[in-house]
Amino acid sequence: MPLKSYKNQMKIKEALIWAKKELKHKKIESWMLEAEIILAYIVKDTKEYLYAHPEDELNKKQEAGFRKLIQKRLTGWPTPYLIKHREFFGLNLFVNQKVLIPRQATESIIEYILENYRLDTNSKILEIGTGSGCIIVTLGKLFPVAKITAVDISKSALKIAELNAKNNVVRNIKFRQSNLFNKIKGRFDIIIANLPYLSPAKSKTIKYEPVVALNGGKQGLEIIKRFLFQAPNFLTPKGKIIIEISPTQKNALIKFIKKQLTDYHFNIEIRKDLSIKDRLVIITASQLKLGRPTSPELSPR
Repeated sequence: MPLKSYKNQMKIKEALIWAKKELKHKKIESWMLEAEIILAYIVKDTKEYLYAHPEDELNKKQEAGFRKLIQKRLTGWPTPYLIKHREFFGLNLFVNQKVLIPRQATESIIEYILENYRLDTNSKILEIGTGSGCIIVTLGKLFPVAKITAVDISKSALKIAELNAKNNVVRNIKFRQSNLFNKIKGRFDIIIANLPYLSPAKSKTIKYEPVVALNGGKQGLEIIKRFLFQAPNFLTPKGKIIIEISPTQKNALIKFIKKQLTDYHFNIEIRKDLSIKDRLVIITASQLKLGRPTSPELSPR
């Protein structure tokens, strides 16, 4: 559908009408909300402002910018990348194509920890694969006295996570570049992992987001399995491992844990997300045997 041309400057109400029509025609699921979000970003104000000032005119720069972003959205660009912003558990986060866009399903990790922990100055948390920092920055905000470490294999992702911590005034996180546990020492009460869990074929179907944060290797489980072989050696007694997974991976992961990690005793719990899908695997160390498991032959990440 061609873009409509306005002889005079476009008003806010006209801009919304046009954008909503274009997005709806393209079958964008949340066409109304996304039009509002993008225009609010352009005018540097709130969605409420748009409806309180429908007759206000966009200047030429605003109109050109709005048209450009809507056109990119019509071609498939995710809105968070267009506006460099994503809200997660009430926090405002900067995002770009160097990191995955935080998903609502991931908020299940925060909810689980809030329900089960009162973290204090003795509490030690580690996140492997922090990405935008959405999980760990939120936890740092909620538990400002806890000792927190966050790592990622990507320097670019770490810079964004550090920026999000700074922007949200979170000061109790140490950020380190590491391939899983390579640069990690010590033991932690909670180890969180939101690692790539898509198969190579599936990861290629998702455009615009970084493949390194999506491709989990064979069956989407290769990196998670390598993580699981190493993680117990960094847990405190009765510490917990919390992993976000694809709902289709639950049975395969439980089978792997019971068959391969025989040097450890674990309690395994499955937690559903807000969509009632199996989303988290929560592993509690109940008893540690002597010896350590031998890591399987997995291709390097």
